[in-house]
Amino acid sequence: MKKKLLALAVAGALAPAFAVAQTSNVTLSGQLKLGYEYIDTDGARGGTAGYNNIYRIANETSWVRLSGSEDLGNGLRAVFQIESEINGDVQGGLWTSRNSGVGLASNTLGTLMFGRWDAHYTSHAAVEGAGFGGNALALKANSLNLLQWVNGLGTAGSRLSNVIRYVSPTWAGFSGEVIYSLDSEPAGTSSSSVQSSSGQRGRPSEWAITLRWGAGPANAFLSYINRHNQGLVLANYGGGVPAYTGALPTTLSDAAAAGLGGGLNGNALSLNQGTLDLEAYRFGGSYTFGFGGGMQLKVGAIGDYNKWNADIANNTSNINAKRWAMAIPASLAMGPHTIFATFGYAWDTKGNVNCNTAIGGVTARVGCSGGDTSAQMYMIGYDYALSKRTSVGGNWVMINNDTNAYYDFWTRGIGVGAAGTATATGGGASPQSFYVGIRHLF
Repeated sequence: MKKKLLALAVAGALAPAFAVAQTSNVTLSGQLKLGYEYIDTDGARGGTAGYNNIYRIANETSWVRLSGSEDLGNGLRAVFQIESEINGDVQGGLWTSRNSGVGLASNTLGTLMFGRWDAHYTSHAAVEGAGFGGNALALKANSLNLLQWVNGLGTAGSRLSNVIRYVSPTWAGFSGEVIYSLDSEPAGTSSSSVQSSSGQRGRPSEWAITLRWGAGPANAFLSYINRHNQGLVLANYGGGVPAYTGALPTTLSDAAAAGLGGGLNGNALSLNQGTLDLEAYRFGGSYTFGFGGGMQLKVGAIGDYNKWNADIANNTSNINAKRWAMAIPASLAMGPHTIFATFGYAWDTKGNVNCNTAIGGVTARVGCSGGDTSAQMYMIGYDYALSKRTSVGGNWVMINNDTNAYYDFWTRGIGVGAAGTATATGGGASPQSFYVGIRHLF
């Protein structure tokens, strides 16, 4: 009798929560994606052969999501999503660290949301799915290893905060997405000028637009991002690049000697004494060929242009760089088996920070321009679907840097070019990653 009364009491206490959840149509979902990874750094970290190679259990995007909607009538809905990273290989994670927001949606007018969301960098996911959702490959299997950077510096896209996001309805296969980020205030305010105390000019901002088209076996996309007045408060530039610890650069040559390194959390600017502007374009498409027995061959092509301009030393010296890159992804699906392959190429970087500049025995490194700054990427992967929600797989990926190239893995990079001496700069290294893991959706 006491057990029955206790059960009734618990049910009564939880009834209001269940009622709210049912009214809002709340859905709990997520992904766990982990595996074993070995990275041959090829001396990119400045160590001798075999030294500083990496062995680890790697978290390749594990997350948990709460999402839902409420019907408001007349075709209007309130929608929300709270998505948080799970550090499955170690402890912890960050609440709302992934795509999160709230807004209104209409089948005829589109969706308007406020929050935090991906901008530009995943725009090619429909063309190249390796490493993203739907397979057990590591994130490093994606051509973002080359597409994200200009010789290893200047991240074109990321997950932006303080976002206003609009997604259009789909018309005849066409859809669009526009994102504007209010970013955040510069760190500190100078009493003597409009610049912040760190040299950053005015308020940073970002905006991106992506157009998509899909019809049957064909799809295409075009994406653009503009990042303006980036500075200390953004941690999205040059991950793995060490901060410059010498005197504040006052000339272009000194800035080159500093390796364009560092700032807080890998910011692009030396000591962040200045401002960085960036523009990037990405476009491409794919076609899926169907064969008998359920066999499908998908072939794609991606083009990428990225340029940045930085005013350093309290905006008294200007440095810039730009480059073109491309990728050709392909996948062959046969029942539960899918084989992936990608070739990527980044052409030489153009700009005014020559890689051969040497001041005080230190040569310009990450982000430098000139000859021998090209890089290639090679990837082979395999995924086996055990069910609709569980798959196992693995991949091998190599970045083949030319003599003055410093491309790194776009996620959990190893710090190519971070050595900091003339004899161990990491340039020309060819790091390789070997990964095998499992992915489960819930």
